[in-house]
Amino acid sequence: MTSKIKAGKRQKLGEMLVQFGHINYNQLKEAMRIQSQSGSHIGEILVDLGYLTMDDLLEFLGKQFGVPTVNWIALVD
Repeated sequence: MTSKIKAGKRQKLGEMLVQFGHINYNQLKEAMRIQSQSGSHIGEILVDLGYLTMDDLLEFLGKQFGVPTVNWIALVD
């Protein structure tokens, strides 16, 4: 996935992650259930569950908004 995600009707992050094959629908449903109980961000939950890496999430968000991303934690290590 190297191109910017097309602008248009704004989809939710979880829906886009399913659409682009990063997670499946059942993983999204589980994360949404947890989100409804905890109020946490869906991306954070998906990373905590091990369904996405932080690098994958950051890359996807960068493409969604058309901005380059850097994982500062990886740079420090």
